[in-house]
Amino acid sequence: MIFDKYTVEGLSIGAVARLLREMAPPTRKRVTRWERSVVWGMLRNPAYKGTPTSTRRKSGRGKT
Repeated sequence: MIFDKYTVEGLSIGAVARLLREMAPPTRKRVTRWERSVVWGMLRNPAYKGTPTSTRRKSGRGKT
């Protein structure tokens, strides 16, 4: 929802933060005060926009 509001609907980060304040879902720290910095951090995180990421690396070593 946040990613779509920002990219598809063209809302600013501040407008998304205001919308979230009105909706009042709790943040990760369980507060309802949404700040622009929180929204900006979420938009930069690939997990929030649905991009799969992996922390596992192929080392080239191991069983053959």
